[in-house]
Amino acid sequence: MSELTEQVRAYFSAIGKKGGSVKGVSKARTREQAQRAVSARWERYRLAKQADQNGAGQNPTESSP
Repeated sequence: MSELTEQVRAYFSAIGKKGGSVKGVSKARTREQAQRAVSARWERYRLAKQADQNGAGQNPTESSP
């Protein structure tokens, strides 16, 4: 049974090393790229919130009582 455990450990070790490696364009974002992405998400959030406050999304054909 010890041999099976060693095989399992070796397998998981190999999978972990494979998953942890980074090559090419898939590298982590730079700080500037991450900041632009965050700013874009907040801008979309603000626009959606503003649209909700201005009554966007209401059906203009319905008459209010």
